[in-house]
Amino acid sequence: RLLGLNRKTNLMISISFMFSGLFISNAQHFGWIVGAAWFPFTIYFYVKFCKNNDLLSGLLFVLSFYCMLSGGYPAFFIITAYILFGIFIWYLYTKIKDHSFSIKFILNNALIITLFLILSSVVLISSFELSYYLTRDDKFTVDFVKSYPLPYQGLISFLLPYATAGNVNFYGNDFSMVNCYIGIAILIFVFYAISVKNRLAISFFLIGLFLLSAALADIFPIRKALYYLPFMNTFRFPTVFRFFAYAFFIIAGG
Repeated sequence: RLLGLNRKTNLMISISFMFSGLFISNAQHFGWIVGAAWFPFTIYFYVKFCKNNDLLSGLLFVLSFYCMLSGGYPAFFIITAYILFGIFIWYLYTKIKDHSFSIKFILNNALIITLFLILSSVVLISSFELSYYLTRDDKFTVDFVKSYPLPYQGLISFLLPYATAGNVNFYGNDFSMVNCYIGIAILIFVFYAISVKNRLAISFFLIGLFLLSAALADIFPIRKALYYLPFMNTFRFPTVFRFFAYAFFIIAGG
């Protein structure tokens, strides 16, 4: 809706999102489902907050982001935090470029971050204290966080989702780590948008490709490079990145 898409398009890409690969193949992983389900709300309210300096949207963002943190798998929260930081930098750049920058934008962002930290303090503090007692805490090496990547064979799931439920030996991972399906119709619209050189769609598509490269950790060095960023060394399963990749593909198709 923030992109000004019509109602039928919104419905189509919403259906594509709800029945996408992760929601279908990871239905048993509640933390993954919860994190993925809160992702669009978190992004929506933060973008609305940045566009309009709307404090109500900021408060709803704080609530959504807290729900993602408290109920979801940590990787979803961490990756989303970096995407939010990218959105902040983009709006800061555009406001400076358009000579519409105000210190109020920085102060409002500082306010909602503070409110989020206060609301989430019980989760954050207990998590940091508990981390010292986790027996797996000392194993998060570069190689460890690259375990369970998206196999390149899994890319066939963009076209044939049920093929990934077949031969586990062929894919190297089970169904829950492979499926990337978003709907053939959306893919057609993605390639159409690129062919007509829609700049916004191309931008979303390139972001999606970067995140997909992180998911394909055995092929591309992106996940290894991300390891050295704060908190990116605290989770494994590079295949999680596939969700964020195809989420941007869906928006590009819209």
